[in-house]
Amino acid sequence: FTQTTEKLDINYVNPDIPSIDPDWIHMNSVDYNPELDQILLTARNLNEIWIIDHSTTTEEASSSQGGICNKGGSLLYRWGNPAAYRRGNFEERSLFEPHCAEWVPLGYPNQGRISIYNNGKRRPGQEFSTLDILSPPLLDSNNYGIEEGAPFGPELLDWQYGQEVDDFFYSNILSGAQALPNGNFLISVGTDGQFFEVDQEGKQLWSYVIPLMNDFPVTQGDFSPKSFIFKAQKYSSDLSTFSDVPINLGDPIEIDPFDTPLCQFNAAKELIQELKPTLSPNPVSELLSIEDLSPSTSWSIFDTHGNLINSGKGAQVINSGQWNSGIYLFYYQINQSSFVQRIIKI
Repeated sequence: FTQTTEKLDINYVNPDIPSIDPDWIHMNSVDYNPELDQILLTARNLNEIWIIDHSTTTEEASSSQGGICNKGGSLLYRWGNPAAYRRGNFEERSLFEPHCAEWVPLGYPNQGRISIYNNGKRRPGQEFSTLDILSPPLLDSNNYGIEEGAPFGPELLDWQYGQEVDDFFYSNILSGAQALPNGNFLISVGTDGQFFEVDQEGKQLWSYVIPLMNDFPVTQGDFSPKSFIFKAQKYSSDLSTFSDVPINLGDPIEIDPFDTPLCQFNAAKELIQELKPTLSPNPVSELLSIEDLSPSTSWSIFDTHGNLINSGKGAQVINSGQWNSGIYLFYYQINQSSFVQRIIKI
């Protein structure tokens, strides 16, 4: 092996993943820069991002010559783990199993910089995720500068969100971040099913949690461990793609959506509250009383796997003593509209 920054060292072993793994790179994102005609890749298991030349032919890409940068299929730039190309130690890595490296588009604040969702898995000391913004050392030739014997820069990030304890968020897999035209970022926390927007001062402006658990609705903001999301993407309503597509808001999917500013609902809150039955006690251990429901109103109770547990009409008292502990969903229908409430069995 000849020491070089431009090739992959197939003998490199990530100390965090020492076993033989056919998914030794785990590429999880690709982004294209039309101004540079370059491609940006995220190599999660190597704790790196890479940039390659898109202008090459297939033949040139199989060599180290050709294309705008005259490096063929070689790596133009890499960052995050200098140990992967023998320009530093593993302890000097800056990325920890990252996702979704992207260029910030031209015309946006931070244009030309790269944003990365740094998952923070196996981060020394404490695992937490961050949004990292960096400026690669781009040269006039569209190549990238590097000093002899040193790793690619930069040594310092331009900006980072999430490093303060009060701002900690964490997802060991999935996730991403999108630069917005106003300079803000939309951050997606994969394993929490959450996405939120932060401004350039690091202030969180709003947050939304996918209100599903095992495909059943829950109250907005409740912990929903099954609501994984790979990445949220924000599109402008005036995007030409939508010119002939009607965009109509539907009913929200979460339970009790009225305290959620992002949600809209056609019916008045007061009317829904008036029609809402009482489930008592809740949490329940034995007898559950269903009250304030007309005799003609049908209802059903499901577990979180979709299995029907009980059903009936109108007010009743049912015995939950044989149910397993957990969350159950009480469905009922009034005036051709369906509603759901949560039952907690203890």
